[in-house]
Amino acid sequence: MSRAVLLVTFSLWVPFAPAEEPGSKSADWKPLFDGKSLDGWKPSFDKETSGKVHVKDGAIVLEKGMKMTGVTYAGKDFPKTDYEVVLEAKRVNGRDFFATTTFPVGDGHCSLVVGGWGGMLVGVSSINGSDASENETTGSVEFKEDTFF
Repeated sequence: MSRAVLLVTFSLWVPFAPAEEPGSKSADWKPLFDGKSLDGWKPSFDKETSGKVHVKDGAIVLEKGMKMTGVTYAGKDFPKTDYEVVLEAKRVNGRDFFATTTFPVGDGHCSLVVGGWGGMLVGVSSINGSDASENETTGSVEFKEDTFF
């Protein structure tokens, strides 16, 4: 069974005070995942075609679905500007998208694509209407299985 694991140092930083290192214990950092439950998260896609989402060993595990599997932060407190998000993830199995993250930007959204279009593409969708494979943010990274990035 293919699955991706998102181990969350999934933290949010909103600059109300001088910046500190990501993941520090500063009051400015807010963990979005408690490492124990899916409290504050909801499935992103249809349960009929998505894989199982659960917590194991302090990580959110997204198992392979028929189409896509994902989780969405359900909190109403996510900012739209002036913030930073830290994501730590590893591909356990598979060869395609595994940690793509969509986030608000003003009144819109964009996505950081990780491991897309065959497993190595990294970039931001959508810049001037172009997806991550077709704009200036396109890059290529080899993601080795069972290795955190």
